[in-house]
Amino acid sequence: MNGDPTITPEKVLCALLDSRGQSVVSGNQGGHPTRIRALEALREGILSVAALAKRIEVSRQTAYRALDPGRKAGFIRSLEGGVSLSCSGGAVLQVYHDLCREIDREALVQLARSKHKRWILQTLETVPARKATLASTGQQQGGPSRTTVHRIIDAFVADGYVLERGGAYEVTEMGRLLLSSYTEFRTVIAQALDKREFLRWLPADLESFPVDALTDSKVIRNTPKQPHNVLSTFTRIAETDFRRFRGITTIMSPTLANAYYPVLSSETQVSVVFPDEILSQLHADHEFIDFVKEYGFESYIRDGQPARDSEFMFVPEPLPVHLAICDDTRVILAPSPSTGVPESSASAIDSNDPGIIEWAATFFESYRDKGRPPFRAILEQKMAQGSDPQRRAGD
Repeated sequence: MNGDPTITPEKVLCALLDSRGQSVVSGNQGGHPTRIRALEALREGILSVAALAKRIEVSRQTAYRALDPGRKAGFIRSLEGGVSLSCSGGAVLQVYHDLCREIDREALVQLARSKHKRWILQTLETVPARKATLASTGQQQGGPSRTTVHRIIDAFVADGYVLERGGAYEVTEMGRLLLSSYTEFRTVIAQALDKREFLRWLPADLESFPVDALTDSKVIRNTPKQPHNVLSTFTRIAETDFRRFRGITTIMSPTLANAYYPVLSSETQVSVVFPDEILSQLHADHEFIDFVKEYGFESYIRDGQPARDSEFMFVPEPLPVHLAICDDTRVILAPSPSTGVPESSASAIDSNDPGIIEWAATFFESYRDKGRPPFRAILEQKMAQGSDPQRRAGD
């Protein structure tokens, strides 16, 4: 998994839920595990280690230890000025809090720490069994000893996760919920690890991204020998036979423009969102300005072709991703330069998963709704420049 066999979903999950090293300031032993509280603090923005230690009320040394598993797993990013939460860190944190609303948090922690407890619940979920049968099976499969089986079963019965029926033990609905919660948490962490090089560059405010839906998604990475793999992926999907194309692009690229010219000139319904800085870059091109005055913005894009079913919207803030949605069947998604991703480390996902497609469509529409047509964006920029005293003085 990402070339490091020591980083497994089980180990990361157990490390996140490790309650040791709790608050040394307030003695708050009853709250969330320290590493969860560290992720929660980073959800609000970039913090230095010293500031993080103060926020979660631990020593600086404990804060460093709390960050280590998250860094290795890609949940935490090191940035100028401190550390920040990544998209996968936000997603893992969200799943944790969702599960804690349904199950006992301490039971989840204990299940994560004990492979024997997980083995017993998983075995009993398949078929009810007597203690002696579990102990015998455990000896054959490298599971818990007879004494451990008796101790865990008795604790599970007392807590309502297992019940006895006719001498055999079976998992209750509460026990099934606990086990399924652990499995769900592990699945999200497994996908976060598997797609770490992609997810670690997405900002934490994209925590709604369905990490658990990445199972069948293909990851495309730039490499020293093939430094343009991600860009090539976006250009290769430019086809004229799909009915609808929606996209977000944050760079000016002749390669992309040439690839999508047939799409823009076809009957395809096209809607694209750009950041205002793209418009600003175009404004510096006198040839563009002259052409727009005579023929209009869409004509410039299409090299003189009349616009058909096309929409170009501009938003004032940086955009965190490049995005292509082809009909409602395929999504290509990559972190944009605004996330700080180096071109040499750039990666993208290519997915047909309905959950990814639904998320991408919702994300696109959220920015499209905030967008303005090009000339309105130009007007707003001019008005903002005209209201800036320093800019007027410089002019």
